[in-house]
Amino acid sequence: MAPVKRPVVLFVLPWSLRAIGGVNQVVTHLAQQMRDAGAFEPMVLMADWDAPQPVFEEIHGLRTVRWQVRSHQGDMGIKAGLVYALWERRFRKQFTRFCQEHDVRAVNLHYPGSMAFTFERVLKTLPARVPLLLSFHGTDATNLADLSAAKKEAWRHLLARSDAVVACSQELGKRIERALAVPVRHQVIYNGVDTGKFSDGVAVPQTKQRILLHVGKFDRNKGQDVLIDAFSRIAPAHPDLLLHLVGGDGAQLASLRAQAAGLQLAERVRFFVDIPFTEIPAHFKAASVFAFPSRQEAFGLVLLEAGSCALPVVASRVGGIPELIQDGATGLLVEPDDAQALARALQTLLDDPALARGLGERLAARVAADFSWTSTRLRYEELIRDAGQAARAA
Repeated sequence: MAPVKRPVVLFVLPWSLRAIGGVNQVVTHLAQQMRDAGAFEPMVLMADWDAPQPVFEEIHGLRTVRWQVRSHQGDMGIKAGLVYALWERRFRKQFTRFCQEHDVRAVNLHYPGSMAFTFERVLKTLPARVPLLLSFHGTDATNLADLSAAKKEAWRHLLARSDAVVACSQELGKRIERALAVPVRHQVIYNGVDTGKFSDGVAVPQTKQRILLHVGKFDRNKGQDVLIDAFSRIAPAHPDLLLHLVGGDGAQLASLRAQAAGLQLAERVRFFVDIPFTEIPAHFKAASVFAFPSRQEAFGLVLLEAGSCALPVVASRVGGIPELIQDGATGLLVEPDDAQALARALQTLLDDPALARGLGERLAARVAADFSWTSTRLRYEELIRDAGQAARAA
């Protein structure tokens, strides 16, 4: 792939950009915004064990490169350490040439794991200093708490040496600090939403039934089991109500299907698994209420999407959710794992259309004012420029 004329920001993912998930949505939208704005050319490096040499392709209109990237582990044995050292020596030469050819001005790892140590080691040997930015999204920060003391110490040093650390909510930044038991210099940059996805041109299936919607991977942290329980409590009083669960396949899918069947709700609880992104806006547009009963959540990108559709929201009071949803003003908050409280909140919205409409409209106004991808992109570009200036001055 021929180099481009604009300086490149290299986003790094530990998986393919084609995969379904919130982190990929963030990287895709951020990179597309950056591409269209014109100051930088985004490129996405996807770690791929089967690509010992860089493989270039285009995904979602973005320039990408698949490349084998090994993780540096501080506790590697002699044999593993030797294998890694031989690989790193070769990769360092290739990556140096890559950065020079493409004029890479910053490397931004999203969902950073042990690969972050690899890039920190390689970048510090480049002839021209390239800043390293680490962006945390949720469980990547939570995982830090489970590390050994030695690995936590390594992460403390890595974050201190990085040019910027980004968290997608204030709560997530605090979670990183709690996990490592030290203050961490970091920036909070909220994710944005593409309101264009929810334009009037989206085809909405016609139905006489009301829809209670949830969007998220079928994972225990998302709390779909609590939602099904709550739905079973209000379903008899609302025979026109359906529960639509939209998301990526996950470990809880089979048990959730069984739960719905056991409650005699198999016909009213409908699962939409691994559907294309292009079909998701129609589900938001068709819904009457959005429920998000997560047990753990760094922020919740889908809440912005619900807000774009002026949907009334009931969500858990966890993580970064209260930074968007103000109880009684832009939605209703309940404690996690409380199906009875969730059912009461849903009942309130279903029985009071005026309240539901007001909450949805105020949430839509908040999202439009404070959570655009343009704002997210500008914050990242500011960080990249500041890091570059600091690197040149060092």
